[in-house]
Amino acid sequence: MTAHVPANTALYLDATAGLRLVRPLAAKTLLSVAAATMTKRINTAQHVKVLSAVHQAVISGDDEAFYFWLAINRHALFHPARTAGALDMGGASVEAAFQDQSAKWSPYQFTFKGRHYTIVTFSWLGGGLDQARVTMNGYFPSNRAVCFPRGLWSAYATRFQPKVNYHFAACEHNAEAFLSQQLAHRRDFRRMTMLLSTKPAMPWFASAGFYFVVRDLKANSVMQLKQHAMRYNGQSWQAVKKQGGVAVPLIYLEQKLFSAAYQYAFLSFLLQQHTDRVSFQKNIDWTAGVALNHFFHWH
Repeated sequence: MTAHVPANTALYLDATAGLRLVRPLAAKTLLSVAAATMTKRINTAQHVKVLSAVHQAVISGDDEAFYFWLAINRHALFHPARTAGALDMGGASVEAAFQDQSAKWSPYQFTFKGRHYTIVTFSWLGGGLDQARVTMNGYFPSNRAVCFPRGLWSAYATRFQPKVNYHFAACEHNAEAFLSQQLAHRRDFRRMTMLLSTKPAMPWFASAGFYFVVRDLKANSVMQLKQHAMRYNGQSWQAVKKQGGVAVPLIYLEQKLFSAAYQYAFLSFLLQQHTDRVSFQKNIDWTAGVALNHFFHWH
């Protein structure tokens, strides 16, 4: 914040999936402590009381999906053009959103610069990279053996040392079974995929965890994500580390081998034959807050 911040500026503190995972009372306490700390530090730095109120909330997954859609489509909104679908994957949840004028039931409808938009949203708490890994390890004990290289011993692999080498296809197969088990019965997911099946293929921008995975595996498409991860097939952790070199920190490399197979399975499960329409957006960072910051600064 600069010295030009006007007096009585309000601070909005909105939490996403991380606090949706915990009990409401715990989430409220954490938000209150964070708000008090931020208010004190900001006002101390400015030497003037600039915050008139602190809005605190744990936003819904659908709100989070909608915010990412706004950020991804900021150019299309201000310079009317065809919008793109937005995909966001973090550690705890995954979100998708796209425009569909036929979905009259959507609560996300607005008019901007003379155009009306209806946005379909989907959020899955538990579908993020960290939560999915933990749950998959529980459902499929063999998951840890095929999704991580032999010899790896880390917190990310849940303190389990695989006795076989990494295998992309086997890990992807487990991810597909997991996704089917978790999503096939959900009405919101079925409704969204039904809408997608009747629409012409639209471009999609994948952000947050999607981008970081393809960046670390040096890929720029969904197919390259698979191809580059498969380079590590049949290799031990020692061999993987040598191939990874110094460009990718080990903590990211050990995560990306599982993440690549899981994300490839998710994109295929959601978009079917249209995964070639996915681009990976590097200009939107990890959090919804940064995404919204991009949107409002564009205007």
